[in-house]
Amino acid sequence: MMSTNTRLAKTAGAGVACALALVLHGDVQAADSEVPLAWNVSPMQAGAYREAFETAVPAWAAAVGFNVLSNDYPAMTGLPVRSNAWFAAGSKVLQLETDGEVVSNTLAYATSGDPVSFSGKPVYVDLRMKFDPLVNAPDPELLANSKMALFLTPDAKLVVVHGGGASTNATALDTNKWYQVTVKLQDSLFDVLVNDEAVFSGLSVKSAGAVNTLASANFYGTGLIDELYVSHGNPAYAVPGPTTAVPALGCVSGK
Repeated sequence: MMSTNTRLAKTAGAGVACALALVLHGDVQAADSEVPLAWNVSPMQAGAYREAFETAVPAWAAAVGFNVLSNDYPAMTGLPVRSNAWFAAGSKVLQLETDGEVVSNTLAYATSGDPVSFSGKPVYVDLRMKFDPLVNAPDPELLANSKMALFLTPDAKLVVVHGGGASTNATALDTNKWYQVTVKLQDSLFDVLVNDEAVFSGLSVKSAGAVNTLASANFYGTGLIDELYVSHGNPAYAVPGPTTAVPALGCVSGK
């Protein structure tokens, strides 16, 4: 996740924030990126929205700030080994410098244009992040429209903002390392996993936006991200692959 000393200038619909702040929102907007309604479809890679940041800065990431592609990929070590092949081998990541703005990737179903629903079945937002601590807590304006948010304190502890307030994990993260960060949302609750291990579970989403919907993933600050994935299917499914429409393998339940 990323950080910045610049205060927030403006914000977007209802989502999640991280430090690099990741913020998930729930308000309906025109979509930058389309998420499949179904997951267990053929070919398998058609069952998720994926962004590898390999060829160019996506239009949604280029809209504000000074965000560029970086060759920092080889520094990724110690991340979970996964059985899937959602992403091919890569060499670039997205280096974010949002310049006090919010980078917003609006999401909707490809078939209907509706925001992605996590009512009755999970939605996973999964990505690789290299965290920078936030010198100052996120501006309340940024968090007001969010479903949830993640960021690091100055002493590198992970904070999650949720419907009941904010919670801080006692273990400091190594800001020189990359982490696999997964947010699982289902039925007004969510879990946060780091390297496929639960750090927070069963937290309530904030009430911003439409109930049980995800309309955007937002980033604020400076930092590095890669392999952004949004799907109803768990990105950490086990060998030999999915056996149900929405597998629950590899994640702690949000209930």
